Amino acid sequence: MASRTAFTGRLDDVWAPFSIIDVSFVLSYHESLSYACREAMSLGCPAIVTRVGGLPENVEPGVDGWVVPPREPAAIEAILRAIVQEPGCVRAMGRSARG
Repeated sequence: MASRTAFTGRLDDVWAPFSIIDVSFVLSYHESLSYACREAMSLGCPAIVTRVGGLPENVEPGVDGWVVPPREPAAIEAILRAIVQEPGCVRAMGRSARG
């Protein structure tokens, strides 16, 4: 995974990186609301979010993203495995996220 991860620091234009991202993650233990989640989704990137604060309000599970319990990596793993088995779902969910 490390070879496929890039920590870019601050970006003024997020369109370029989001054009190559399949899924965004907002995995927080405490969150009131997430602009990062909404921005990613507006760029057509479905989101995996934790069930904390206002994060679940951003996502319609199975339509434009996924909601997982906090501190449960097995739930995230299950989603990633499902994506590998059915990669077309990400494109469809991305279209829904954009809308």
